[in-house]
Amino acid sequence: MIIYIVEGINMQRSKTANYIIIGIIFLYTLLSVRYMYSGFVTYLYFVNPIFWLSLCVALSLGIKLLYSKKIQTEVVQYTSIAVLYYIIIYMVAGAFLGFVTNQMNTTATGFAHNFWMYGTVIIAREIIRFKVINNSFDKDKVKIGILLIIAFSLFEILTQIVNTALIKITPYYIVKQLYTQILPIIIKNILFTYIAANSSYISAILYELAIKTFFWVSPILTDAPWILSATIDAVVPIILLLYIMYTKNKKDVFVKEKKVIYIDPKSMVPMTILAIVIVWFTAGIFPIKPVAIATGSMIPNINIGDVVITKKVGPDKIQLNDIIEYKYDNVSVVHRVVQINRENDILVFTTKGDSNSSKDRDPVLEDDVIGKVILRIPLVGYPAVLLTNLR
Repeated sequence: MIIYIVEGINMQRSKTANYIIIGIIFLYTLLSVRYMYSGFVTYLYFVNPIFWLSLCVALSLGIKLLYSKKIQTEVVQYTSIAVLYYIIIYMVAGAFLGFVTNQMNTTATGFAHNFWMYGTVIIAREIIRFKVINNSFDKDKVKIGILLIIAFSLFEILTQIVNTALIKITPYYIVKQLYTQILPIIIKNILFTYIAANSSYISAILYELAIKTFFWVSPILTDAPWILSATIDAVVPIILLLYIMYTKNKKDVFVKEKKVIYIDPKSMVPMTILAIVIVWFTAGIFPIKPVAIATGSMIPNINIGDVVITKKVGPDKIQLNDIIEYKYDNVSVVHRVVQINRENDILVFTTKGDSNSSKDRDPVLEDDVIGKVILRIPLVGYPAVLLTNLR
């Protein structure tokens, strides 16, 4: 059906054809929500791959294009390096955060299932993107590119929403999804659309398929907090996009003649490293980490909205009147040590909030101690506290 519709349109440099194709993608996105609710397994195994493959075949028959080789080699090289950096950063984080067993089927059969459900869609989608944007006149490419970014982003975002529809929706959940799903999806589609317009579909397929394959076949995965994974998903495509733009502008004679100032992506490396270090610091993979104070149990010495910096220390280094961070029912608590005992060769700490009238009911075992407070920074933790209260 799709093939007949597309072949019935004059495809060569046709603005109308491009709008119809994008319209088909928008319509399918809306229909997909219904398909996923009515039969998710059928949708994943049959409906979704068949739709994208059919549309890809139709466009391949209707649009004959040659990809630009002007920066093709550099783009493939940069993309390969970006994939390696992505995996290295992710796995290095695991050395600090620990690893968990991959819950996916990592066998050859599991890979085949994942490739059919997702890999075919990735390949078909990027060929479609390339065909549509390069079937446009130069004056229309920006407009068509924006529509493609919106169409493909909306499809992925709605898919994520349906997948998590049973989860309780709260303001915190919305903020988390914005950062972990929506923002990385939009950035990725901006990158892939730019690649399609200036090179080919090969690099986009390479980037996403290589990273997906890593998650499909790796027996272990990093036990990473969502903020770390989201940062990697957003930062790596941005750096890759800057490098590709930099390379294109260096080779573009017309840009040089106009003396357009372009950013050398090497200048972004320190900022990227700083961003990653900040995320790692916040995630607690260094010996010291920040903790935002959400309660008033330590007033007046530590107030709500303050941030305390805690340092990982051995339990034998903790003394009376030290303020420690410890785990209690999977919650982080920051209280003062008022008594230290040794029971069966294990240190046991009695704690108390400075503004509380009595000691904490339960003692703190040495294995529950996270660290000792070494610094207080007033007020800067208010945004984190407000966000936590929205959960």
